[in-house]
Amino acid sequence: MQKQMGKEGKAIQLIHHAYKDHITIQQLANAAGMSTAALYYFKAITSESPIQYLKSVRLHQARLFMV
Repeated sequence: MQKQMGKEGKAIQLIHHAYKDHITIQQLANAAGMSTAALYYFKAITSESPIQYLKSVRLHQARLFMV
């Protein structure tokens, strides 16, 4: 599981660095060096699907800009 989390971390980094851009599941999988099916573990780590996580990051950033 530790090895898997390291790969997922690359997808999480991509989301945080490029949250303003259009990001696809394929791009996240490529960044993590995984297949799109293997991103299933993303939810086990973040409690959200990759797209839900991306939306959460975008909402959080929007709140920061409003404050």
